[in-house]
Amino acid sequence: MTATQEIYGLVGRQLPLPEATNIKISLLALSRQKGVTVTLWGKVEGYHGDYHVAQAPSKNFFDLQGRETFYSIDGGVNWIPLPPRGAMSEEQVDFCDQIRGPFMGQPAYEYKVQKQLPVEEPPAAVAPEVADVPADELEDADKEDDEKEPEEGDAAAAGDGGDEEEEGDKKPAVKRPKFRVLAMAETFRLVHFVAAHDANCAIAPRGAFLLKDEAGTVVPNAAFAGHNEVQAMSLHQYFHLRPASREAAQAIFGETYNKSWDFLEPISNDRPQGVWSVKVDHTSGVAVLQNLWFQGAVFWHRLGTNEFGSFYFGTGERNVDLCFILPVGALA
Repeated sequence: MTATQEIYGLVGRQLPLPEATNIKISLLALSRQKGVTVTLWGKVEGYHGDYHVAQAPSKNFFDLQGRETFYSIDGGVNWIPLPPRGAMSEEQVDFCDQIRGPFMGQPAYEYKVQKQLPVEEPPAAVAPEVADVPADELEDADKEDDEKEPEEGDAAAAGDGGDEEEEGDKKPAVKRPKFRVLAMAETFRLVHFVAAHDANCAIAPRGAFLLKDEAGTVVPNAAFAGHNEVQAMSLHQYFHLRPASREAAQAIFGETYNKSWDFLEPISNDRPQGVWSVKVDHTSGVAVLQNLWFQGAVFWHRLGTNEFGSFYFGTGERNVDLCFILPVGALA
């Protein structure tokens, strides 16, 4: 936690001392309860309150969505499990992609959208069945109708009122569109943002992990001694936590390709170019990478050591103005 506090300062952020103390103590207790190390994922700032988010690693190295995630709304004192990413429907995922604006900071707050339903066409009128009647019988029936005089009741019914009713019956029915309201608690928006962030910003230095066997078992590399300054400034030296094709990795690393640790996808493949920025703070000896699409996403690596980590500290909004920030050539 102390190291992370130091990195916060490198990007102009800080946790108040009471928050940092509460988080350190509560996460230690939560880790003992869960039997795994639960670490601080970051902080999402809201309008009425803030969410502190913590995560426990999943058993499968590549299962980022399988990580158990917790949130706190009382400054890191108590932690509540977030629903798993799989609990969201596709409709809710699409809704989250369309939401703009800051978080409210209230888990029970509901986002609502009106979903239009297709207009139901009225069933087609079915013509009445006509019985087979001989032609001579139909002619006799017509003659009887002509000779029959109308009665008083019939004459009254044939007045103006009858015509109005007939005209009214002929008016087409008005088709009114139907809709339903989709309501979604803010906790699901938080679930969606954490999953989207991890899919794009969960990274590690090249060589920090090894592919142990053909079955895909991944283990930390005990021999990893960290990057030097030249390596730290190259985006090729950082990997997403997702597998990459061997051909793509060989094309990037050439003769230095090693199948044991070059099995992940380099962030240098991310588009648009320039979405990642990297700098080295020489005073602390730390390389800091920031993602401009997820503003507030930070990865750090202490040069010459096996120490690295990441955190998020922002409003929980993606930078939709990124196309206006990057050079024109980067968007090609």
